[in-house]
Amino acid sequence: MIFTFPIFKRWGMDAGGYGIKRLRVFAQLSNYDIQAIERKARLVEYKKGDVICREGEASGNFYVILAGRCRFFRKDESGRDRAVKHLYRYDYFGEMPLLTGGAHSASVEALSDTIVLEWGKKDFDYIVKTYPPVSLEIGRILERGLRDESSGRTSEVRIASVWRYPQGLGAKTFLVSMASMLEHDAKKRVVVVLSSHFLKDFLSEGARPRFLSLRNASSLDKGKFEEYLFSHPSRFSVLFLDERDLAGDFEKEVGRLLSSLVGRFDVVLFGHPQEFQAVSRAVIKQSDAVYLLTDGEPSHLERCRVVIDELCRSCQLMGDEIRLLISEAQYVDRTSLAEKERFLKHKVFYYLPHTPDLRNFDLKQAEPYVLKFSDTSYARSIRYISRELCGNLIGLALGSGAAHGLAHVGVIKVLEEEGIDIDIIASSSMGSFVGSLWAAGYKAKELEIIGMSLRGQKGLLRIFGVSDVGLPKGGFLKGRGIVRFLRGFLDKKTFRDLKIPLCVLATDLNTSEEVVFEDGDVVDAVRASVTIPGVMYPHKLNGRYYIDGGVVNPLPISVLAKRGVRKIIAVNVFPSPEDYIERDEILKVSNDEIERRIRKKALPIRWFWLTKKWFLENFGINAFNVLMNTLLYMGYGMARQASAEADVVIHPVICDAFWGDFFSPEKFFKVGEEKTREKLDEIKKLVYE
Repeated sequence: MIFTFPIFKRWGMDAGGYGIKRLRVFAQLSNYDIQAIERKARLVEYKKGDVICREGEASGNFYVILAGRCRFFRKDESGRDRAVKHLYRYDYFGEMPLLTGGAHSASVEALSDTIVLEWGKKDFDYIVKTYPPVSLEIGRILERGLRDESSGRTSEVRIASVWRYPQGLGAKTFLVSMASMLEHDAKKRVVVVLSSHFLKDFLSEGARPRFLSLRNASSLDKGKFEEYLFSHPSRFSVLFLDERDLAGDFEKEVGRLLSSLVGRFDVVLFGHPQEFQAVSRAVIKQSDAVYLLTDGEPSHLERCRVVIDELCRSCQLMGDEIRLLISEAQYVDRTSLAEKERFLKHKVFYYLPHTPDLRNFDLKQAEPYVLKFSDTSYARSIRYISRELCGNLIGLALGSGAAHGLAHVGVIKVLEEEGIDIDIIASSSMGSFVGSLWAAGYKAKELEIIGMSLRGQKGLLRIFGVSDVGLPKGGFLKGRGIVRFLRGFLDKKTFRDLKIPLCVLATDLNTSEEVVFEDGDVVDAVRASVTIPGVMYPHKLNGRYYIDGGVVNPLPISVLAKRGVRKIIAVNVFPSPEDYIERDEILKVSNDEIERRIRKKALPIRWFWLTKKWFLENFGINAFNVLMNTLLYMGYGMARQASAEADVVIHPVICDAFWGDFFSPEKFFKVGEEKTREKLDEIKKLVYE
C-alpha cells in the first residue's frame, strides 16, 4: 500500500527527518536537505509475507525500513529459500543493483507488517549527484559491497578497530573478551588481526606463528592464507601482520586482505598500535565501528578529542562509527557523563567497569574471564558492546500508565522464566519505577512483593502520606515519600551500578524537552520521571525542574532506536478507546444489577443508595480525575504512534481497572503475564532469529 505525505504522521515519524538522518548515508545532511530528499520518496506499507524485491530482478528502488522486520534470502542449489540476513528499522537495501546496474543478489521478504521509504533509480541518482556526503558514503558502500560479492558472502560482515590511550587500559583484554563473546554468545566466526608486537600476549610459549607481510597478501590463495591463521584456545582466529609493513602505503593490499577475511569470517577485529600509521588509517576507513578506549583523565580525554577529529577528517568518518569507551580501571573519575560529552563534543558509548580480577587472568586461557564469570559487570559490558556491533541488542520499552504500569512486573516475570535477556531498558513514569528496580537486580518475584506492599491504605500511605502533602505550588504532593520508598531498595545506586543499562525519561518543565537520564543517581532520575504534573511538586535537579516523562514520550521506543537497538519489545499499558467503551458496558451491567438488588431492600437503604448515586453523578468528576484521565488519553495516542517502531508490542490492559487502583496489584501482574505469553512466539522469533 502506498501512502501520500500526510500519512507520515500516522506512523509518528519525526518532523525534519523521519528517522533517515540516523542512517550513516544521510547523517551529515542538514534537516533542510533531509526534507528535500524525503519529498522524493514514497512511504509504502508491506504486509507480513510480502516480497519487496526478488533475487535476479533488475535494479529498481532504494529502500529504507522505518518500521518492521525483513529477511534477506536467496535460493540454494536445491531451490529452497535460505535466509542469510535479517533487516530491521533504519536498515537499507537495494543500493547495489542501482550502483552497478546488475540484478538483486537476493530477495527481501517482510517478516512483519513493514513500512519503508522508497526512492526510484532516477531520484536515487539525483541524490547521489547533488549531495557530496551521500556520494562519498555511496562510494564506501560500493567498495564494501563489491568486496562482499567477490567473496560470495551475502550475510553482514562487521569490521571493527580497537585503539587505546594511554597504555595499560586493558585493550588486549578487551580484544580477547570481545572475540570470545562474539564466538560463543553471538555464534560468529571471528578473526583478530594484530601486529607482531602483540605476539607474547596471545600465543603460548613454544608456538611459532608466521607473520603475514602485506606485500604478499594479494598473491595468497586460500590454502596458503590459512597457514597464517592461528587458533586461539577460545576458538577465535588470530592473524599477525608483519610490524615492518604498518607504516607503508598498502591501501590496496589492505583492501585485498579484507576481501580474503570477509570471505571466511563474520567479524574482523583489528588491534591498532598507539600511533596511527598508514595501514591503520586504511583499515579504519573500512571499519564499521572504531572503539577508542580511554579513561576519564582530562589530558587523555583531550588526546581522544584530537584523535576523533583527526579520524573524521583523514579517514572520512561520519563520527557515528566511533564508540568511545571509558575505562574505570586506573583513574577515579568524578566528572559526570554530560560534562565529558560537552568537553569531547562526542557521545560516550559505554563505561568499562573496574574489575581487579582481570589483572591476574591469563589471556591465553580456553575459557576467558567474560565466559567464566558471565554475570560480572565487565562481562555484561562486553556482551552489550558485542551485541551492538552485530545488531543483536534486545531493548525493552516500559511505558507510563499509573497503576496500569504494574503490568510491567508480569511482563518481566515471563521474560525471566523464558530466559530472554534484555540488553537495555528505556522507561517513562511508572515504567521507570518498575524498570529501575529490575535493572538494579531485583527479580520478578521480588518485584511482586514490592508491588503487593502498596496494597491498601497503609501501603499507599508509605508513599503518599499526610507528611507528603504540602502547599499547592505546582502540585500538592512533595514527592519525598516516593524518594524514601525507592531509597529503601536502590539506596544511592548510580546508573553505572545497575545490572542492565537503563534510560529514564523526564520532561524539562521550562523547555518541554525530552530529557534522558542515564548517568548519576537513579532515584533522582525516577523521581523526575514519575512527577505527575499538577499533582506532585516538579523535581528540581541541577537547577532545572522536571515533570513526568510520559508527557512528551510515554512509550520511549525512539530512545532505544537512537542507541542502535534493532530489536525492540514495547509494553504499552494505556487503555485504548475500545477498552474504555468496554469498561462502560461492564460498569453499566454491574450498576444495573446493583440497582435491581437495592430496590428490594428496605426504604432507608434505598434512600441512602439513591443519595450516594445522586452525589456521584453531580460531584464525582473532580479536577484530579479529569487530569489523570486526560494524561492517559493523550498517552495512548502517542504510544500507539510510537508502537510502529517496535518489533513486538505487548498491550496488557484491564479495561475496567482504575488508573489509581494500586489496591489490587495482583490483577495487573496477571494480565501482564497473560498478554506476554500470547506474544511469546513473536518475541522468541525476534530474539533468536
